[in-house]
Amino acid sequence: MIELKVNKKLPEFELDVDLQIANSGISALFGPSGSGKTTLLNCIAGFSECEGSIAFSGTPWLDSLRQINLPPHKRPVGTVFQDTRLFAHLSVRGNLEYAIKRHPDATLSLKDVSEQLNLNTLLERPIRGLSGGEQQRVAIARALLSHAELLLLDEPFAALDHQAKEDLIPYIHRINSEFDQPVIMVSHILEEVIQLADDVVAMQNGRVIDQGPTRQVIAAAADNGLAPRTESGSMLRATYRSFDDEYQLARLSLEGFPLRLPGIRPLQPEADVRLLIRAKDVSLAVSAPQNLSVQNVLRGTINEIRVAPDTPFAEVIVQIGRQQLRARVTRMAVDDLGLEITQQVFALIKSVSFDH
Repeated sequence: MIELKVNKKLPEFELDVDLQIANSGISALFGPSGSGKTTLLNCIAGFSECEGSIAFSGTPWLDSLRQINLPPHKRPVGTVFQDTRLFAHLSVRGNLEYAIKRHPDATLSLKDVSEQLNLNTLLERPIRGLSGGEQQRVAIARALLSHAELLLLDEPFAALDHQAKEDLIPYIHRINSEFDQPVIMVSHILEEVIQLADDVVAMQNGRVIDQGPTRQVIAAAADNGLAPRTESGSMLRATYRSFDDEYQLARLSLEGFPLRLPGIRPLQPEADVRLLIRAKDVSLAVSAPQNLSVQNVLRGTINEIRVAPDTPFAEVIVQIGRQQLRARVTRMAVDDLGLEITQQVFALIKSVSFDH
């Protein structure tokens, strides 16, 4: 467990948090720019002075009352910044061997890390000749070789294009699972958090306003002011089945219902896929629809209807198997369709609406 009771006064706000983060899996510090995410990350790493206490698996790294404050090089933390901060005059191998020389007691080997991050063919190449995504993989590998028991990622995708981001995500999952390496990442992008995080700490103005499993925090993001109401949505998990080469659509299964999505490359069968479905992209029908261009129809039961009295809108929470889907419709539609709790409905989602 990572125990944090941290206070730091800044010109823009005061960072004041009291929380615990599991030292396993991938956790995200999520919130708008200026909410204190990177400041908190720097406090954990020891790069930023703060008051309070920080303990990792019971070992104190900071305790103001006991005058304990381990410097960064004595905290078993590997930090990856947005700009990677690699040594441009060294090759990939040179950057990784530098980390090994500084931390000869590291449990991971260059061979292990290079294989898992697919760096074997890059080892002799200069840093300047690498793409942004390749540089991030080298930076992660260097952090792992620095005797890190905790990996900190500060906006790891900020400088990457969409394709490079999609290429890097599986590697972060891999190091977490293969090396049992706990990860804390900073992000203000919903899609990044959904793709990677098991748990989320939502921050605003230097305070923690929500914490819990990713699905739970994302569902409440609009209610907590972390996302515009129009971006309210649901995180759902589906299973990859196959790829339709003719129509360039991936075929997935969500609680037994078929889905067809563009933009997903062929994956291993039965691979887990996380989806963000925005409430505004979901339509409802009270009878089974026919002859529609909409490819994805999910049958479920209404759990809750949230009416916003001073607006034209309402949110309908639909239970689909073990998962919940939000639909944003008008209050008039609720009345016209006679929607009520426990009623069976059909949720219609255009294939182009999915974020994955």
